[in-house]
Amino acid sequence: MTILHGPTRATGHYLRRRLRTADYAWRFSAFAALLLVVALAAFRFGSITLQTLYGSLATAAVLAVLAALLALVTVARAWHRGDVGAGRAIAALFMAMLVSLPFAGALILYASSAGGNLATTEGFAEPDPVRTREAGAPAASAGTATLPGRRFATSAAQVFAAVRTIVADKGWTLQEVSTARPINPPPMPLPGALGVDPARHGLIPIPLPDPREEADGAAGGPAPDEPPESAEYTLHVLARDFVLKLPSEVTIHIAESDGEALLDMRAQSQVAPYDLGQNRRFIEDILARLDIALAGIQGAPAADE
Repeated sequence: MTILHGPTRATGHYLRRRLRTADYAWRFSAFAALLLVVALAAFRFGSITLQTLYGSLATAAVLAVLAALLALVTVARAWHRGDVGAGRAIAALFMAMLVSLPFAGALILYASSAGGNLATTEGFAEPDPVRTREAGAPAASAGTATLPGRRFATSAAQVFAAVRTIVADKGWTLQEVSTARPINPPPMPLPGALGVDPARHGLIPIPLPDPREEADGAAGGPAPDEPPESAEYTLHVLARDFVLKLPSEVTIHIAESDGEALLDMRAQSQVAPYDLGQNRRFIEDILARLDIALAGIQGAPAADE
């Protein structure tokens, strides 16, 4: 007869079920992440339309939410029953949270913006000076971001040169420049250009040497799109954001008055009904860069209107 002393240790195998919901949660979250990345990249490079992007983003958001719910259910069942699959469910939950970050950021931007697709400075009182070139572009909604303009103690030509440099540095497209009140207007045409025969009226045009033309010829000549020096400029610029390359029509107006240059801007999205504050950031960035660029000009401190 054998007497056992102390506690005995039971031996055997425990059957632990593998939760299939963990696999579904991981597949949904991984596909949502892949769909999000592919949709954003395809729209940025012009492969899909804006409506297709909206549908892809909505699908990715639904899959991410479904994956998060399945992951939470899987973790709860694994905790209470000891089933297998908690690790995969936690990974799926983490992936779903990553997918939801862009949507959460978009909601924050929408809440902090005016809610429309238009931003303007206070000096732009015209109803709609921005020319929307694309057919079917959305009209500006009631929400409009309004910012103060700028007043610089310098000439309009200097502000125009700084604006054009900033636009080029940002990689935007300067579509058109119109001027008014030219400081150096072009000379009056000769009689022959007006339909008058010089020989018939005894007029003989005599070309006079111009030192400025010689200087331009020595330097290769002026740029063909160089506008004349003026006291008023209007620039039409096509701007695009960095992530999605959504186009916005930006109008910049510069007018000189009493030795000062007044600058006003207006930016409106061409295709998106809501810009999430992007047009306001366009204007703020241009104004901030102008403050830095013109701060070094003697007697030209930047100030709000």
